[in-house]
Amino acid sequence: MNLGPNSELCTNLMGLVLSGFFNSSAFIIANDSPQKRWQSKGMIMRILRLLFVFVVTGCASTDKKTAEAPAETKQETILSEAVFAKEGAQLPKATVTKPYMVELENLLRKGVAASAEDYQRLRVSYAHSDGYQPYLNPEYAYIESAFASMNEENWSQCVGYASRAIDVNYTNLNGQYLSMVCNFELGNVGLGEQHKLALDGFIEAIWSTGDGKSETTAFHTYTTDELRAFIHLHGLEIISQSLLHGDNGVYDLMDVKNPETNEQTELYFNITHQFSSGLAGLED
Repeated sequence: MNLGPNSELCTNLMGLVLSGFFNSSAFIIANDSPQKRWQSKGMIMRILRLLFVFVVTGCASTDKKTAEAPAETKQETILSEAVFAKEGAQLPKATVTKPYMVELENLLRKGVAASAEDYQRLRVSYAHSDGYQPYLNPEYAYIESAFASMNEENWSQCVGYASRAIDVNYTNLNGQYLSMVCNFELGNVGLGEQHKLALDGFIEAIWSTGDGKSETTAFHTYTTDELRAFIHLHGLEIISQSLLHGDNGVYDLMDVKNPETNEQTELYFNITHQFSSGLAGLED
């Protein structure tokens, strides 16, 4: 998309519209009943298309010339199915780049010896991979189906959907959580422990980025799903969220509550990478 003379203004406008839209839509979906979630999602996608057309029409340049982007060289996948089978994991089906596969191989090889830094490197590499989508996560449908199966106590089906989700994105917190719970319910203790290890590792990795008490010490997250899962996995409820443009980045300020004590607090999340990646996708 070729932006006109006010490209910076238009880019900021698109960012505000999309970020506000996705934050509010995520809140709506999260608070809908399971029966209403897909209906809400369909409505949200229709609104998104209208917003996108409105903003692009207002900001697009009248210049008809567009530069043809050079073809990118795809980096080869370095892991074979045999390596993954040896480590007890499945080969991811997403289009990913070499750094992500290197870090995933390293993590699986280390097993229980993997550190928070190892998990954090994998998170960062995924956020810079070809498979990364900052808002519309490709594994979203699998996660929704896995939760529905878990609620119905269909543990085998839950494991199947959760496995597909982490095949796409091994760093997905909900995918690891669902795989852990449903494997334990099936009596697959070894697999349950494997996913518990991964879940704890990714949560610890997020804690290694900050404590969430201020913009300066904000947690770093890369998708809305990851941010919300991190909060829920700590037993907290989301009351509200606000988008902040700080001096050093873009932040989600989350007002959360402990349902057991009714104590409320604010948590800061640095979503700069997610926000900028979303804008970059619109400009491509």
